[in-house]
Amino acid sequence: MNELHTVGAIVEIGKKCVHHLFEEQAAKNPKATALICDKQRMSYEELNARANNIGHYMQSLGVGVGTMVGIGMERCIEAIICILAILKTGGAYVIVNPKYPVARIEEMLADAQISLLITKSSLKAGFNYKDLRIIDYDQFSDCTNEKTVNVVSDVTIDDAAYSAFTSGTSGKPKGIIGKHLSIATFVKYCTFFYKEDASKENASDEVSALLSPLDFGASVGTMFMPLCNGKPLAIIPTGEEKDPYKFARRIYEHKITSFIMTTALARQLCALKDEGRKLLS
Repeated sequence: MNELHTVGAIVEIGKKCVHHLFEEQAAKNPKATALICDKQRMSYEELNARANNIGHYMQSLGVGVGTMVGIGMERCIEAIICILAILKTGGAYVIVNPKYPVARIEEMLADAQISLLITKSSLKAGFNYKDLRIIDYDQFSDCTNEKTVNVVSDVTIDDAAYSAFTSGTSGKPKGIIGKHLSIATFVKYCTFFYKEDASKENASDEVSALLSPLDFGASVGTMFMPLCNGKPLAIIPTGEEKDPYKFARRIYEHKITSFIMTTALARQLCALKDEGRKLLS
């Protein structure tokens, strides 16, 4: 049964890359909520326009199929925008956690042959590495009306979408390539999670939460599953996933219905009492 479902998913996506599936949802229901993070909300229309704006700029710098681009941010709305922007150019994204030790960052930059990295103004000083060009995300704050049409590239489903690095505990960290085909197939395979027609206005009964670090492989499916199905993605602010009460409050505030978590966090949530337990009702 699962094998048949997977084959059907591959047939359905055809030649569509991950960002194409997202763009379809942005066209179907542009005003629907795409991203939630604390008090911030962004619609599909806004997210797509923002990603296109940055994607066009990166194309002008030569980013295209096969280019590995670093993202020096933790889990946040801006990071999701940059991920989509890179995919639209045909490039692949690599999350470079600004809290990593210098030696690990240098190894990642060399292994993935990253010469271009996008980050925020407040984090730029932490990426002062030789031959690394920095794009300041904050420079786009006043450019939301420029070049918002969908970026066009020669990327195919067999091209790389991202590279995630192993922990390096048994030696040197290694970059593992993830292709558009594998992500898009997974996204389509998981459509059974979403019972409501995503093309309907305000179809937001299902809200997924992203609480994995962006450099963890688990974040890929968690991030694209809702965004390629027209559903909201609630980004849990960095650190809150370690506090079961704070996370429970986010579940309550954003009406979160699904997420992937560790066994340890599950046990902590189950152990909540009184007010904490009410938040999970």
